[in-house]
Amino acid sequence: MRISVTNRGPEAAPLHVLPTLWYRNTWRWTEDAPIPQLRAAGWKGGHAIEVRHPELEPYYLYTNEAAALLFTENETNKQLLFNEPNPAAYTKDGINNYLVEGQKESVNPRQRGTKAAAHYALEVGAGSAEVLHLRFCNIAPQALGQAFLPDKGNPLGKGFKAVFQDRRQEADAFYNTITPAQLDAEDKMIMRQALAGMLWTKQYYYYDLDQWLEEHGANPLNMRKPKRRATNDGSTCSMPISSRCPTSGISWYAAWDLAFQYHQPGDGGPRFRQGAAQPDAPGDLPAPKCKLLYHEWNFDDVNPPVHAWATLFVYGIEKQRRGSGDLPG
Repeated sequence: MRISVTNRGPEAAPLHVLPTLWYRNTWRWTEDAPIPQLRAAGWKGGHAIEVRHPELEPYYLYTNEAAALLFTENETNKQLLFNEPNPAAYTKDGINNYLVEGQKESVNPRQRGTKAAAHYALEVGAGSAEVLHLRFCNIAPQALGQAFLPDKGNPLGKGFKAVFQDRRQEADAFYNTITPAQLDAEDKMIMRQALAGMLWTKQYYYYDLDQWLEEHGANPLNMRKPKRRATNDGSTCSMPISSRCPTSGISWYAAWDLAFQYHQPGDGGPRFRQGAAQPDAPGDLPAPKCKLLYHEWNFDDVNPPVHAWATLFVYGIEKQRRGSGDLPG
C-alpha cells in the first residue's frame, strides 16, 4: 500500500495518518464464538501487526519505524452511549480518544486487540507531500530474509517500489485501451476515476434476515416484512458511493439506487455490469410473485420498473460495443 498526503496550503501543518485494521465484530452474535486477534510483531526495519483468525492463515501488516502501533477492541463504548458496562476495557473509540483527547490509557499497552492502527505523526511542509509505504502479506517476520532476498529482508525496499510501478503501468495500459481517444486529458482522468471508484466499491454483501432477527432478539411477528423472513442474500455488487447501500457498513437495501448503477461501469466490461444486477434477482432472493425487494424498512414497497430499464440499458451498451447482443434475433 502506498499513501500519499499533500499539503496544498501556504503553511506547514501537522497531520496524523492512521492506516487501520479491524475485525468485523461477529463474536457477539453467538455464544462461545472464537475471537480473532491482532497483535504487535517486530521486524528489523520497523513494526508489524500480526493478523490471526480461526479460519484464515496468519497475515502481517508491515510498517517502518516511524509508525507507532495502537490497539483497542472493536467494541462499542456502551458506557458512553447507554450508561451500561463496557464489554471490553478498550473500546473502538479508544484510538480517537488517545489522539484527540490525550487519553493514553484508552489504548491497550499490551498491544493486542481486534482493532489496530499504525500511527504516523507527520509534519507536512507547505506545498509538499509525504509518502507512506506499507505491505500486507502472509510472510512472517522470520521468513522476510528469504522472501525479499534482494532487499536484504526489507518488505518496503526497492522491490516494493518496482512492483508498485509495474502495477501502475498495467493500470495505465488497461485504461488506455478503453478510453476514447478524442477525450482531452481532464476528461480521461474523470473517466478513469469514475471507473476506479466502481471497482474500489465492488464488495461482498451478506444479509441473512432470519439469522439477523435471531441475533438481535427480534420477534418476526412484529416486523413489517414477515413474508420475507426467508431472505438470504450473499452477493458481490458495486456502488459508486460506498456510504450507500448495499455495500455500506450500515448495510441496507435500496433497489432503486442499485438499478441506476448497473450501467455505470461503462467500458469496464459487460460481465462487470451484468454482475451488478444479480443481488436483487428473483432467483437469489425468493419473493412472492418474483417481486424484487425494495428496502429493508419494507421489502414489499412498490418498485418502479427501473430494473427493467437498467437491464435494457446494459444490453444496449453490450450490443453497441460487440456488434450484437447476447440474445438471438
